[in-house]
Amino acid sequence: MAGYDSKPKLLTVLINKDTLVSPRRRIPYGASLSFVLEPYLTQQMITYGAANSVTEGLTLFHLCLTTYYIFLFKLTQETDLCIGSIAAAKRDENSELQQVIGLLDSALFYRFKIDPTQKFAQQLLNVKDLCSNIHQNSTLPYEQIIDSCYISNQQQMQLLRNMFIFKVIDNNSTLFTRVPKDDADTYLAKYDLTLNVHYDKTNEEHSLSYSFQYATDLFQHSTIQTMSDRFHALLQQLFSSTFHREKQPIYELSILLPHEIQIYNELNDTHVEFTCPLKPIHEEFFDRAKEYSQKLAVILDEQSLTYGETLHYVEQLSSYLIRECDVKVGDIICQCVERSIEMVLGILAILACGAVYCPLNPQDPINRVSLLMNEVQAKLLLLHQKTSDLFFNCDQQHIALVNIDTTVLEQHTKYFESYTQDIPTVNLTMSNISYIIFTSGSTGIPKPTSISHENFVTAMKSFVQARIISSADCVLQVTSSSFDMHALELIGAHSLGSSLIMLKPNGTRDTQYFIETVQSHNATFILLVPSLISIIHEHHMNNKDHGQENCPFGSVGTLVTGG
Repeated sequence: MAGYDSKPKLLTVLINKDTLVSPRRRIPYGASLSFVLEPYLTQQMITYGAANSVTEGLTLFHLCLTTYYIFLFKLTQETDLCIGSIAAAKRDENSELQQVIGLLDSALFYRFKIDPTQKFAQQLLNVKDLCSNIHQNSTLPYEQIIDSCYISNQQQMQLLRNMFIFKVIDNNSTLFTRVPKDDADTYLAKYDLTLNVHYDKTNEEHSLSYSFQYATDLFQHSTIQTMSDRFHALLQQLFSSTFHREKQPIYELSILLPHEIQIYNELNDTHVEFTCPLKPIHEEFFDRAKEYSQKLAVILDEQSLTYGETLHYVEQLSSYLIRECDVKVGDIICQCVERSIEMVLGILAILACGAVYCPLNPQDPINRVSLLMNEVQAKLLLLHQKTSDLFFNCDQQHIALVNIDTTVLEQHTKYFESYTQDIPTVNLTMSNISYIIFTSGSTGIPKPTSISHENFVTAMKSFVQARIISSADCVLQVTSSSFDMHALELIGAHSLGSSLIMLKPNGTRDTQYFIETVQSHNATFILLVPSLISIIHEHHMNNKDHGQENCPFGSVGTLVTGG
C-alpha cells in the first residue's frame, strides 16, 4: 500500500451519502443490478481471448479484469487502482466435499497502476503479469488490508471494499454457483461494491452477464444504474470495429452515454445561419441607437445616458479623432480609463473611427502599460481626468494623449455641434480588427491577440441564438479591462441594444455596494469568477443570519462563470 492515496476518488465520485461511517456502525444491506452482454459482443470477447490464449497465456478472466480496471480509470481518472478478487483453490473434483461446497475461495489484493497512454493490448498483458505474480502476496488477506485503511480515531471509511469476481458456469457447476441474485433481492452485502462476471457455457451459445452488487447505505440505485450503463457502453466500444485495441491508447475510450453524446454534439454544433447580413460593431451600435433612442444605454450610480445621448457623444468623439487626430482605419488606439461612462464612449468612438481598440488597465504598473503601448505601436492614448496623472512623466512622446473629459466633452462641445451633421464615412470590412487584448504575461512577455469584427459579431449573434443574452437584458459590467470578457459586457451589450450597468471604480471589492447595485438596477446578466461568487454567497449568508434574506441575485436570469 506504499504511496497509495488513502481516500481514492471512487469514494467521492460514486458515493452519494453525506457521511461515511465506521464499518462497525454500518448495516450492510445490499442489492444488485445486472445486464447481459449482447451475443455478438460476447463472441468478440471470447474470440479475442482465445486468439491470445495460446501465444500470451491470456484467459477470459484477464480480459474481463482489464476492462474493469479501464472502466474504473475512466470513471474516476484514478491511475492507481486497488480491488480484490477471488483466487480459488481446487479440491479433488470427485470428493464429496467438492460437490457440496464447491471451491475454497480466498480474496487477494490486486493493485494495478494503469498507464492511460498505453494500448489496450499492452494493458491486458500487464494485468496478466499482475495476476501471475499475485500469489506471492497470498499470505496478506484482502480484508485485513482493507481494515488497516480505516482510521480508528476518526472512524471514517478511507478505502472502498471493491471486489471483482469471475465465475464460469457449466454443467458441472454447483447449485450455489449457478443461481445469481435477482435485482430486486435485498440481502447482506459482504463488500461495498462487487462486479460479478458470469461466463455461462451451459448453452450452445455461450453468454456473459455482469452484475453489480452494492451496499445500499453507500450507493443509490440510480448511481449504480448509470455506472452499469457506462460500463456496458465501454464494452460495446472496446469490442466493436470502431476501436483498434492494438493501436489506440485507452485514454481515447469514452464512457459517455448516448444522451450525453447528443448533448455534447448539440453544444458543439455552433453553426448558425444569420438571416441578415453582418455589420461591423459600430454599425450594429448605430442601428440599436436609432431603434432604442430613449432606452437607457449606460447607468453608473446616479448617472445615465440613453442610446440617443450615447450616440451623440460617440459621434462627437469619433469626429474629433478623425479630423483633428488624423485617425485612419486600422490605427491602434489605446485607452486607459477607470470604470466610467467615459470608458464606454471611448470604446465606441474608437470603433466608429474604424480604428482598433486596445485596453490598458490603470491598475497595472506604468512600465507594463508603456511596454504594451510600444508593442502595438499605438497612435493615440485616450485618458480621462482620473488617469491623466499616470502619464504625466511617462516617456511616450510619439503617442498623442487625448483627455476625453476636458479636451473633447467640455472644450469642443460647441465646435462639434457645427460639423457633426457631416460625420466622415468609414469604410471597413468584417475582417478588419476590432480590438486587441493582451495575455497576462505570466509565462513571459504579454502577447497581443486580435479579434476581428466578424469574430465578435458572430459570437454575439450566436449568444442571442442560444438565448444566453438579448436586447432585453440589463448587463452588469464586472470584468477588468485586462480580460477579454469585458468586451462582451461593454461592446456586446451596446451592439445588441441591452442596458449596461456599471460599477464605480473598485466596486467589485465592496460586496455590499455590489449587491445593492445588482438589486437596485435589476441586473439580469452577470459574468463572475467563482471566487467572487463565493465572497458574495458568504456575505449573503452572514447577513441572512441577521434577518436580511433577500437573494442577491434575485433578478438575474443568466449567470456566467469560469476561470
